[in-house]
Amino acid sequence: MKKLLVIAATAAAALGLAAPPAGAVTSAAVWCESAYTYYTCSVGHDAIAPYTIRWTVNGSPAPSFDNAENTPLTRCSVRVLLDIGVTVTDSTGSRSATTRSRCSSGPWP
Repeated sequence: MKKLLVIAATAAAALGLAAPPAGAVTSAAVWCESAYTYYTCSVGHDAIAPYTIRWTVNGSPAPSFDNAENTPLTRCSVRVLLDIGVTVTDSTGSRSATTRSRCSSGPWP
């Protein structure tokens, strides 16, 4: 039985199915809210420090947001669709997430 487990573990490692290293970033999520012609976004992740966070807005880098867990309130035009992206990177790799948010002139949700 022990020999079968060793063979199975060896095969899984050879196929790249081994568990990620301890401390590896395995998830990233981004969500945004908009009101009064402003938007703000937050990122959730499980990266272990030190890590970097890179933001994009409509496909363009947003360096003023980089390394922030929450973006500042940022002006937007009513009804414009925003494509927000984030990539979280630690010493073991990176994970990316995207969301779409429409700029609103109404109150905060």
